[in-house]
Amino acid sequence: MVRQSWSFERAVGYLNSRTNYEKKTPTYGPVTFNLERMSRLMSLLGDPQDAYPVVHVTGTKGKGSVAGMVESCARSAGLLTGMYTSPHLVDLRERIALAGKPIGRDDFASVLEDVSGPVEHLRGVGLPPHPTFFDILSASAFHFFAQRKVALGVIEVGLGGRLDSTNVVTPEVSVLTRIGLDHTRQLGNTLHSIATEKCGIIKPGVPVVTARQDPEAAQVIEAFAKERGCTLCRAGSEVQVTASQWDAERLRWKLSLRTPLAEHRDLEVPLLGRHQLENCSLAVAALDILAENGVFSGGDDAIRRGLRDVVLPARLQFTPGEPSLLLDGAHNPVSMEALAETVKSFPHYDRLHLVLEIGRAAGRERV
Repeated sequence: MVRQSWSFERAVGYLNSRTNYEKKTPTYGPVTFNLERMSRLMSLLGDPQDAYPVVHVTGTKGKGSVAGMVESCARSAGLLTGMYTSPHLVDLRERIALAGKPIGRDDFASVLEDVSGPVEHLRGVGLPPHPTFFDILSASAFHFFAQRKVALGVIEVGLGGRLDSTNVVTPEVSVLTRIGLDHTRQLGNTLHSIATEKCGIIKPGVPVVTARQDPEAAQVIEAFAKERGCTLCRAGSEVQVTASQWDAERLRWKLSLRTPLAEHRDLEVPLLGRHQLENCSLAVAALDILAENGVFSGGDDAIRRGLRDVVLPARLQFTPGEPSLLLDGAHNPVSMEALAETVKSFPHYDRLHLVLEIGRAAGRERV
């Protein structure tokens, strides 16, 4: 008997029928956030997350930007890329991208159908909690990337790091962007506790690239890296932006930077906000490590093209017109500080009308 393939609508319905901690805020801990559950699911799928090199990115602010820059540069070098991010802006398929484009509806339905078999097996043999919305979506991304034989997976952590569903990967490099107070009910209300959760992605011997951090978070990161025998590459220390200039006409940064492995001159990043200089340095440092490991061979030309062409929707996205619009998804204190600093220095307005969401939506904290 021929199996009837799932439709896209059925796949989305199946996914939405599972527990979704993006809409229902749970108590954070090993019962609700459980890597053993995710590891069993991945094992039943043949551990597809081990089939390709990975860059794993966590942090409070900038992880989506860093992931996007790494992916764009790798794609510019001719690598087939898979990128997994969250949340999405408009369409759920944005979270799983192949070669810079959202997964197709038919492919989405197919991978969800593949993953549903192991999920239902676990539901039949084990006690709750069973694989969640984010577990299943993460497994689907890993499975899809393995099917398509990507040359690099760029994986963004969903929440925290230690217990996040994506933490089944063993990456080529772990990246920690700026850490601040966010999701405090789940991760703790101090930088020490939040940094400890984020550092859960650090694997023994895997190089770590980190943003400038407040001393409390920096101490945690340095301790984890030392304990696990990891080379530590810190923005402002081992990684330096050596020159930068804002091109107000073309709305882009021009910069040069240095990592422990290479010097990079005459880069351009078409993104607003001084914080993108550091995000760029983290992305390039990660790419240099990939190059040293033989994963990335595009050199400076691919890095220049990738950074020049990067597109990051809703991250200080400027749309000229009457009126001109500046769209940003800032949702925590670190993000709001970056938004405010950018708006203060932005020369393209006489009067500013601010539309701001305040309160809570979809179980997420909003500032």
